[in-house]
Amino acid sequence: MALPAVHRCFQLTDENEQLVKKVKKLHIKNKELEKNLGQIQEQLYLQQLMHVCGTSRDVQVQTETHLWHKGGDSKDLVLESDSVRLLQMYNELQKCYVKETKTNKEQSEAIKNLTDFFEEVEDLKRAVQESVKLNNEYEKCLKQISGFCADKKPNVTL
Repeated sequence: MALPAVHRCFQLTDENEQLVKKVKKLHIKNKELEKNLGQIQEQLYLQQLMHVCGTSRDVQVQTETHLWHKGGDSKDLVLESDSVRLLQMYNELQKCYVKETKTNKEQSEAIKNLTDFFEEVEDLKRAVQESVKLNNEYEKCLKQISGFCADKKPNVTL
């Protein structure tokens, strides 16, 4: 298999670099377009909400910006009660979040303590295994020494 010419390698390297730059530009452009699409979808959603919530009339009539009702400020009271209810719900949610965070922190600390405990148990287990191993070697040496001493024992006959 013949190697390509050096000039061809340089051409391909240059072409590859240009393609990499184009890909990067396309990624940036794609992200911008996705962002624009999100903004447009949000605007469309808001327009649809305004269309649904707004009223339409077949006849051109100028209406006052402030509607006067005989009932007084009942709408303001409803909005205020809704605001109070939402604030209470938010406060409850905040309390739940704080409680959950505290619980998670306690559980994390307990897990850390258990992990430390089990690591210590593993260290002790290794130490006991090493101790047993050394004791076995000590017993072997002691048997050898006692066997050696038994062989050297003087024979005394009476």
